Amino acid sequence: MAKPPTAAPKLLARLPKLMEELAHNWQFLQHGWSADIFQQFSQRLTVINTQAETEDIAILAQACRNLLTVLRPLQQRQTPATHTERTTINQQLTELMQVADSLSNGGKTLEPALPSVQVSSLRYAHHKLVYLFDPDKTRSHTLTQALNQRGYDVMVFALLDSFSKALKQRVPAAILMDLPPPMQGKKFSGPQLILNLQKQRRQPLPVIFSSVRHDMAARLIAVRARGHAFFTHPLDVNALSDKLDQLTLNTVPPLQVLLVDDTGQGDSLLKPLRQMDMVVKTLTDPIRTITALQRLHPSLLLVNLHLVGVGALELAQVVRQQEHYSHIPMVFFSNRGEEAWPPVALHGIADDFVSLSASPAQIIATITNSLKNTEQRNYWLNTLYYRDQLTGLYNQQYLLKKLNEAEKTPNSETPLAVIYINMYYHRNVDKLVNLAATEAVILETARLLRGQLTQKDTLIRLNDRVFVILSVHRTLKQIQSFAETVGVQLNQQVINLDEQRIHTKWSIGIGLVHEASPEPLAAFTDAEAACAEAHNYGSKHVHLHESVQALQSDQVQQSQWEHIIRQGLETNQFYLAYQPIAQLHGDAQEYYDVLLRLYSSQGRREISAAEFMAAAEQANLVADLDQWVIRQALQNLDEKYQSGQNLRFFVRLSQASLQQNGFLPLLQSWLSETTVPPAALVFDLSLEAASVSVQASRQFVQAVQALGCQVCLRDMDAQADNLQLIQLLDVDFVKISAALVQAAQHHPTQLKAIENIVLQAHRLNKAVIAPFVEDADSLQLLWQYGVDYIIGHFIQTPGESLDFDFSM
Repeated sequence: MAKPPTAAPKLLARLPKLMEELAHNWQFLQHGWSADIFQQFSQRLTVINTQAETEDIAILAQACRNLLTVLRPLQQRQTPATHTERTTINQQLTELMQVADSLSNGGKTLEPALPSVQVSSLRYAHHKLVYLFDPDKTRSHTLTQALNQRGYDVMVFALLDSFSKALKQRVPAAILMDLPPPMQGKKFSGPQLILNLQKQRRQPLPVIFSSVRHDMAARLIAVRARGHAFFTHPLDVNALSDKLDQLTLNTVPPLQVLLVDDTGQGDSLLKPLRQMDMVVKTLTDPIRTITALQRLHPSLLLVNLHLVGVGALELAQVVRQQEHYSHIPMVFFSNRGEEAWPPVALHGIADDFVSLSASPAQIIATITNSLKNTEQRNYWLNTLYYRDQLTGLYNQQYLLKKLNEAEKTPNSETPLAVIYINMYYHRNVDKLVNLAATEAVILETARLLRGQLTQKDTLIRLNDRVFVILSVHRTLKQIQSFAETVGVQLNQQVINLDEQRIHTKWSIGIGLVHEASPEPLAAFTDAEAACAEAHNYGSKHVHLHESVQALQSDQVQQSQWEHIIRQGLETNQFYLAYQPIAQLHGDAQEYYDVLLRLYSSQGRREISAAEFMAAAEQANLVADLDQWVIRQALQNLDEKYQSGQNLRFFVRLSQASLQQNGFLPLLQSWLSETTVPPAALVFDLSLEAASVSVQASRQFVQAVQALGCQVCLRDMDAQADNLQLIQLLDVDFVKISAALVQAAQHHPTQLKAIENIVLQAHRLNKAVIAPFVEDADSLQLLWQYGVDYIIGHFIQTPGESLDFDFSM
């Protein structure tokens, strides 16, 4: 490494702050793309580069240029970075930070490279963002590492100015701030900054103060700044982390605001709204308002009273006519005061009006009041309409609402589960026969059930005897285990009332929203039916609906197949079967279709890939199977070539391998280990896999052909778009769809389709293969239509031998 320059006072003095701002810009871009922030990031980097060149700091200028080169494609297209680009930018930025730190410290690199801007904070993750303000580098580094392990992304600030700018750009999930000792003649302004922030917010932001000070005055500073906790140094990191977990567990998510404006006048509202920690989406086409509401589900609607494309009052009335949006807070805005506003308000169309000429404080106050009024209205609506008055739990109306809102495309890993609990008999309650006894049992049961739930569960009371739990975060196995645990707790419940001991009996049924039953409401009726079935088995029984049992059986079968496949790969229980590819025209070629088979547990060779490939796909093992087949095929080819045979193998390749970044280097390595000419290996790609990304498939085909291998495109039909793929991908062989071949003898239209495929392929000098040829009549037809090769049982069934006589 070249020695740092001996004198560059202007840049080196500002370098730590510039690096901190640069790193913070990039951190924001990874959490949410912003063209403005990206422009700031690029401009700061350009300034550093220019000044480094001016002051002859070559090592710093080179590091800047390396990063600017990576940014150029993003500057041109103005879109977020891809995962690969983010990784490269992280690497280049980290190197730049290390160079800058080395220069700032006289050429000696410290660990960590920039303690005030942790390199670990550059990673992209969907974790909670925490701002840590602490000028002590060692202390902040230790705390950052601990919080990273607890799932937090920490941004460290040593300068109050940088901290203040960051708060204006993005509000974190929580703030950790260190209070320094009193400084003579200087007032510490950090707590005042926090207080100003808290005053602007709808919900207070979790703030934890720490200090070397133990006095009452320091604690009062934290309280007056609306801090939530105070820790003294040396910090108990575990206790602080636990407090942070507690404070951020129920953090109110930012409000979504939909700004409807086709004039651009409403842009002035963006800054005050974002200062209130709101996420603002601007809609410039008012006609699409309902669609936008359905997609975004905003908490507030801001409408320009002077829309160009449609009348604002008419638009508001359309929104109010929608049942789901009849109570959404709606505020009109204008670039001038509106005399006509009071009559509009009387009609109950909108909640308030704000003038763009008002101060930011007035705008914030108007919108906040509208939100508060709506929240209060919604609270009472929720309490009266969706809550059970006795227990405070949700009621049947809420259950139906949640099921109607549920996703119609279920999560196969953690499906929506309805757990139906029927407390169908309470011993001794009938003897007490009074309302107090019944209510006491219900309240105690509700308390017990509440104690079994996580925050992601929803408990509902349907009537005196029935409770329902909605679960959305458990696997099927966990759902059943959870229901059985609830049953165990109910078994242990004994309620003492008026010297009477009341024991509970129960039945539990489980219904799911899954692929075979994608309607959420059906899950409720399934759970109810399963509970009735559980009652038939006797008290204290958990029963899965028959559709859930089938799903459970499928999952067990999937698990068994996954075990068999993994074991087969480890113990070499797979083998290859070969089916000859016979040539109909020209000189005979020794071509074989390669098929994967698995030895059964009884030793019979009867399990074809079709039986386990779906399970392999679910277990992400298809690429592993592809690799096993290729290596085994190359090994068998190598033996045949060394004995003088000249064969060619057609090997199927899955979409998983097609998209695997490391596949081509592996293939090149395997080919170099054998004497097999690469042209002896033909990769057989399905039309479906190749069509997922034509550009990526084309690049893959070109790369494989560059290694000397060939490519076949199978399952070809006569659709125009698919026929074009023959030319776009420039494959060597085309294999006709099996369905076309099998129907050709009885459907003239299918023969015409085969003819079109052959004509297109031959025009491009590609050979055509027809699979599944089962009789002499099919062979004759295919020969007449110019098919080059055929495969099928009529020629020979698949087997392990490679002794077919191609000269026949």
